This record gives sequence, structure tokens and C-alpha cells, in this order.
Amino acid sequence: MVAEAGTELDDALARALDDRPEVRFHRRVEAGTALRVLMDHAASARMIVVGQRDERAPVGEMLLGSTSRGLVEFAPCPFVVLPTAAARGTNDLPAAVHGH
Repeated sequence: MVAEAGTELDDALARALDDRPEVRFHRRVEAGTALRVLMDHAASARMIVVGQRDERAPVGEMLLGSTSRGLVEFAPCPFVVLPTAAARGTNDLPAAVHGH
């Protein structure tokens, strides 16, 4: 599953960052629940960025899943939940991701 997740991540990053060479990121695929892995790295992170998974939210609103709710309660660093491209109505990265 880790190898398959790595392939999916590489494909998604290639599409999202193809025209954004200035965006810097650290790619890592690890086994475990999303919240546990993110919390393991949160103490040394400057920021955590996660994507919204649930597309059932009304336009202009977001539904937080269990990982995002866990970050709200326990993350020791700032974090951002990015809406899906469908919720934004575009395939472009939001401005919050453009910084270094």
C-alpha cells in the first residue's frame, strides 16, 4: 500500500506543481493512519497542509473529516485544510500553497 500511495502522490504532485516550480515541499509516504503520521511530525513542522476529502459540503463550505478534527484538537503547529479542486471550481492551487 505504501508503494501504491507513493505512485498516487507522485502523480498528484506532478499535476499540481507542474507550472509551480517555486513551490517547495518535502515528499514523504509513511504507513499508518493519517492523523498519527501527521501528529508524529507536527512537533517539528512549521505548518501542516491537508486536503479536504469530502466533496459533499455545500458550495462555499467545508466539512472536516476525522483527521482535520484531530488536528484542530491536538496539532502543536498551524495547519491548513485546502478545499478540493471541485469545491474551488478550479484545478489551480490556492494562494495559500504558493508561498515557501
